[in-house]
Amino acid sequence: MTSTDASAATSRRPPRPPRPWRVLWSNETGSDVSMGDFLDTLPTYSRQRNDPVRCRLNHNDHDDAEKLLVKHKVRRILTRCTSARCQDSGVVCKCIYRLLICELSGLATIAVDGERTMANPDISSPKPVRLTDAMKSG
Repeated sequence: MTSTDASAATSRRPPRPPRPWRVLWSNETGSDVSMGDFLDTLPTYSRQRNDPVRCRLNHNDHDDAEKLLVKHKVRRILTRCTSARCQDSGVVCKCIYRLLICELSGLATIAVDGERTMANPDISSPKPVRLTDAMKSG
């Protein structure tokens, strides 16, 4: 190994440890609430990334074992908090939601990393009302 090889090896950043995702909702576990209904209960957020990655969801428990034999993708969607209550706290909210949606079977999970910075996260925020064209013209 030459001296340039040694300096290049030492200048690399160590890999980041994986995020400690905490699963909030999953249709793998037979949840009674649909994913859309669950997403409506979360504080406001915006989607930051929407990447296709290799699926690693557990298809065995859903009689989908044959899907394990086929390489397929899962949609990985990462979000950023845009809640006015978190912004009012004066501290940057680092709460991130991760949605994993299998493109082949429809299996999905929603997980979170980080804590909200809002004053009382147990009180739900009112959702902003989106005006339709009919409401604007009326």
